[in-house]
Amino acid sequence: TVFLFFLVVVAAKEREKRRVICEYQPTPKCKRAAKSIYRTIDGSCNNLKHPKWGKSYTCYPRFMDANYPDVYGHDIMNPMLLNARKLSNSLFKEDVPHKSDKHNLMLMNWGQILANEMTYTSGILLPLYFRQIEPCCNGSEASFHPQCAPIFIPRDDFLNKDLGHTCMNFVRSEDIECFVSGDDYVNSNPWKTAVQTVFVREHNRLATLYRNAFPHLDDDELFQRARRILIAKVQMITYNEFLPAFFGPDLMEEFKLAVLKNGYTDYDENIDPSTTIEFSTAAFRAIGHSMVSSDTTRRLANGNVIKDQIDYTWHHIVNFTKGRLDQYIRGYLFDPSNKIDMFLRTQCEITWKKISTIFPNMEQICLL
Repeated sequence: TVFLFFLVVVAAKEREKRRVICEYQPTPKCKRAAKSIYRTIDGSCNNLKHPKWGKSYTCYPRFMDANYPDVYGHDIMNPMLLNARKLSNSLFKEDVPHKSDKHNLMLMNWGQILANEMTYTSGILLPLYFRQIEPCCNGSEASFHPQCAPIFIPRDDFLNKDLGHTCMNFVRSEDIECFVSGDDYVNSNPWKTAVQTVFVREHNRLATLYRNAFPHLDDDELFQRARRILIAKVQMITYNEFLPAFFGPDLMEEFKLAVLKNGYTDYDENIDPSTTIEFSTAAFRAIGHSMVSSDTTRRLANGNVIKDQIDYTWHHIVNFTKGRLDQYIRGYLFDPSNKIDMFLRTQCEITWKKISTIFPNMEQICLL
């Protein structure tokens, strides 16, 4: 009886969480935000004419209308939609990774940071009791629980043909030690953990400078001032270093993306900055993931190199204690990324085969 009561309480909390996330959000009132010199945390009211544009917890705009049956699980059975694995294998060629002779892993890493920041989608975590009662995949059959989205693996796919997997399962993993961040992906690989930690350090450095210079400021004002500078630094890195390397000078000039010397005077409040669903799920991820390398190095202060295979550090993020973070940062600056191309499958296949015996459900890294 106690256990059933617990399930009812948890289920009620999950329903309430879904309601808060999914219900229609009224237009924010911007009277207070309009007077502030700082951006709002959720992106609301940055555009006073369109307060919800670019705001968190708003829907992705689409180039094409959605085409999903209004029943749980029917998205993957809709004949109008292509199988995700077939689409991925058709678009991306099977070949060995091509190392870049121009770009290092820091370029790839910055793209990962931007992708997760721009495309993060709020979801509901699957309670542990659901995983025990009804997994999303059961052999060759797929469950259509509301919080499951299993993907069937075609017969000619290497995951099926070589390893016997016919369905991709999406359930919660067991608890492990993790870092806390505004981005849940901080614990997915050492690249993101390292760079996000660097920016936390920089934020704290700036806040300390402000506190020493203006001891009368309260904690919130110190936070906002440091945050404002950090936002500007992220923008400068993105537009002055990342995008030119990613797009090249011609596209930067054609689309007027280059950083100006004297600031901007042509802000257009009628341009929607929201990230489209096509960009978030395909364009940016597909090209950016081709740059991911299967290995990286740690470099000591004296220049000695210690090579770590990514499969042994992918989820062992806690190893960043004892000075390893700085060692990885040095490695990112020297190690080449893979080229920006359509060669992805073999890299994914090699990595997945190495780590599939260590971590469950890791075939998901092969899914774009």
